[in-house]
Amino acid sequence: MVSVHKKDILNIKLQRCWAHARRKFTYILKSIPKDQIKDTTSFKIVELICQLFKFEALYKETDVPVSDILNRRFIDQTPIINALKLYIIDTFLSLISLIESAIKYVRSIWSDLLEYFNHLYLEISNNIAEHAIKPFVINRKVFMKAGSYVGARYTTTIFSVIRTALINHLDIQKYLMYLLDNLGEIDLIDLLPYSDKLPKEILSKL
Repeated sequence: MVSVHKKDILNIKLQRCWAHARRKFTYILKSIPKDQIKDTTSFKIVELICQLFKFEALYKETDVPVSDILNRRFIDQTPIINALKLYIIDTFLSLISLIESAIKYVRSIWSDLLEYFNHLYLEISNNIAEHAIKPFVINRKVFMKAGSYVGARYTTTIFSVIRTALINHLDIQKYLMYLLDNLGEIDLIDLLPYSDKLPKEILSKL
């Protein structure tokens, strides 16, 4: 589905998921005796990918200014990417094996894995998106019983607003009250869950 849309829309760029790329190699490690794991190419690749995730987590934990994210990624992660490139891009593949299959997969999406170096708001995995969509999957039967197409659409819309508010650390009850009280009074763009014009009082204390 993604590949079809990518062909239909000009200049679209994807950020592929490093977690999925890593999983290709962690799967291989499960079949290798523990005393031999650290000597394998798969282990070395997994270790390098884990370093990328550690840096991304560090930026969040230390509140690195958004404006500095791209520069920090370039400085901190370029050496890791170069090391990964030796295993993924510059490796000659000759044997038909699990490691060859994994490397071929990552090689085929290599440029898409690096798109986050160009956009500071991109994540290196789609874990956030997967976690955000999970409640929709769990509640799909609720949406199916909404009574009508319009009812289902309104239900999913408010659900989407609530999930976005959670991601933006808002107190849901306070936000919805503020939203309902000010619809029609304040520009809609300023009422969105990620607006920087929302009052601090509706921020979650968690």
